[in-house]
Amino acid sequence: MGEVTLTIRCDTVKGLTDARYIPDSAVILPETSYKIAENATVYDVLVQAAKENQLQLDCRGTYVAGISHLYEFDFGNLSGWMYRVNGTFPNKGCSSYLLSDGDTVEWVYTCDLGKDVGAEQTAAEAQKNDD
Repeated sequence: MGEVTLTIRCDTVKGLTDARYIPDSAVILPETSYKIAENATVYDVLVQAAKENQLQLDCRGTYVAGISHLYEFDFGNLSGWMYRVNGTFPNKGCSSYLLSDGDTVEWVYTCDLGKDVGAEQTAAEAQKNDD
């Protein structure tokens, strides 16, 4: 058992639309702490946060299609939700990533398949470290 923090943001679409579901601040969920059970995943914490904060969540199985009425493809073919843990975008589904005590989880909305939220750079750095 441990504790993690979770944030949900949509900075990439801030100011692009007057949709009522996109907050002016782009913060859907400010940094919030959650107690986690052993073997908790990123998906588990997202579901917990959505329930506790009455956030709309649309999942296809464990695939996250929409959060707070902001969906994949709403802003083009490359848009959708991505997550990072401790600043890194893992190369696995959110239901496969096991959390550890003290982890920081961020859900961010991308309009460019992650390039606009730093995913490409993080992946390149990870590859360089593996060489």
